[in-house]
Amino acid sequence: MICEVSTIAASVLCAFLKAVDCVGNAVDSILRNSQRINKLDVRLSVGGFRLSDKELFEDAKCIVEPLQRLRNIGRPRLHGLYEGSKDTPCFTGVSYPTLWSTPQLSTEKIRPGPGRASFDDYKDLWERCLSQTAEGPLPRPQLSRVFDEFKKFYTALPFVIPDVTLKSRRNGYLHRARVACETGDIIGFITIRDELLNHWSQYLECETRRKRNIDSIISQMLRIESNIQGSSQPASLGVGP
Repeated sequence: MICEVSTIAASVLCAFLKAVDCVGNAVDSILRNSQRINKLDVRLSVGGFRLSDKELFEDAKCIVEPLQRLRNIGRPRLHGLYEGSKDTPCFTGVSYPTLWSTPQLSTEKIRPGPGRASFDDYKDLWERCLSQTAEGPLPRPQLSRVFDEFKKFYTALPFVIPDVTLKSRRNGYLHRARVACETGDIIGFITIRDELLNHWSQYLECETRRKRNIDSIISQMLRIESNIQGSSQPASLGVGP
């Protein structure tokens, strides 16, 4: 079985989140129902990302993190992160050779991969997790349902507060919350949630001040109009001499 993920940087955040969600869905809806997987090869390909190898590696770990819930995998292999092209189709594929297959990803140029200490250490940990014997895959992290609601809140905010997405992706609310969720860091998740709620509260306070200012201007306008209408001498409310 081959699990391949390809992302294109037309929208960095969108592509990254789509890849993470697709892998999580593949784990929950397909792979966890398999009675036994003798071999699982995982490759990732990216195209058009202007990120350092270190940044790409951190993103790659988030993408393959959901697969660490799998158990009883005969030969799990994490092959690395490869440089694709902008023409590479964006997809996540789980290929069963006897059923159907996905297009082969480019493996000509490797980015973070075998031979680098940080990758090799993570690869060993990742493969050991998947090869462990257990009754079945681990359940989704307990924070997953909370994160789903957090994501709904966050994705609704840009329609009201466009600047909520101005933080760089790595420091953005959704990315940090997802990492905290996958790693089970409930304290970190609550901290990020509170930051986003504070952002919302600051917006409401600002809007309240603006409303008070406008209300004050309207009240002044109506007060002057009332004084003119109530004066003993007729007065025109028109503009001009």
